[in-house]
Amino acid sequence: MRILVTGDSLIARHEQLDQPMINYCLQQQLTRLEIVNTAISGSNSQDLLQNWKTFFPNNEFSAVFLLIGTNDLALHKQIPLKKFQTNLLQIIKRLKHIYPTANLCLITPPAVDESKQKWRNNQLIAQYTEIMLQTATQNLIKSINLQAAMLAGGSFPAITKGILNDGLHFGLAGYQLLANLIKQQLLTTSSSLSVKITSYHPQTTNDFSLLLAADPDLKQITRYVANGSCFAAKNQQNQLVGLIILSKLTKNQAEILNLTVIPSQRRRGIGRQLIKHAIGWAAEHQLQQLFLGTGSTSYSALALYQRCGFRLDAIQTNYFIEHYQQPIWENGCWLKDRLWLVYDLK
Repeated sequence: MRILVTGDSLIARHEQLDQPMINYCLQQQLTRLEIVNTAISGSNSQDLLQNWKTFFPNNEFSAVFLLIGTNDLALHKQIPLKKFQTNLLQIIKRLKHIYPTANLCLITPPAVDESKQKWRNNQLIAQYTEIMLQTATQNLIKSINLQAAMLAGGSFPAITKGILNDGLHFGLAGYQLLANLIKQQLLTTSSSLSVKITSYHPQTTNDFSLLLAADPDLKQITRYVANGSCFAAKNQQNQLVGLIILSKLTKNQAEILNLTVIPSQRRRGIGRQLIKHAIGWAAEHQLQQLFLGTGSTSYSALALYQRCGFRLDAIQTNYFIEHYQQPIWENGCWLKDRLWLVYDLK
């Protein structure tokens, strides 16, 4: 697994090692982890936006961890809270665009020993932390509340002590805590089944049976298989476990026409990986919007799409009554309406 960690001095510091301390602590816990660290001391959210390519290389990562805000809130060079939130939103939007398949995670500033810190205090940190956590939740990405973890650990304020001993730049104990928090996020992600997604042309009976599980209209399936772009998810044994079909609607828009995963492999992150691949495909084709339609009774699918960044755009009343000859029953309900969702790539 290859990850990117970036941000300010708390991610950049070596603490007298020959590598960043966070890299060392992570690799002590996850020996096969490949880490790219682009953090620069003194950085704030504005610096990230102005020097984007320095912090965020155009490579593929399984996950991106960003610790920011520590310098935004510093009283002698403070970026106001509203401006900080605006910067965060821009950062997240750009991260989703260049790393469409990566798991994104914001890390809040740490707790500080106020007896040693002139420019930062825990009340101010809590205000910026709240904005970070809210923004992460609203944009369906992960977050780590480093301040809360440090305060709850039972070793505060001793955990803040590092070589600088300035109440902010923590040492080994603090980095071990942060590495463990990152590890927990990575293990949650790795519990999903890792699949290889490639271009594919459905042609077997099993292929069409799988597609019919998501759309009972064989004529429609046959039509969009012939005209759309299909991608298959296969496991390590090269077995087909999921399919997704997309088609351009206009020069700037496309639609996900079918997304299906074999029943025995559901709830293992395959659908999410296929959706993120579709988002990446749309970005490569320089599209501005990616649409999909789902049933109003498809509760699990609806939650998945929203976790992946789609938002409700419209409701097509009686769509499934007017377009399908036979009634469709789902989750004990007669399916009538279609929800139209959109992912904005602009």
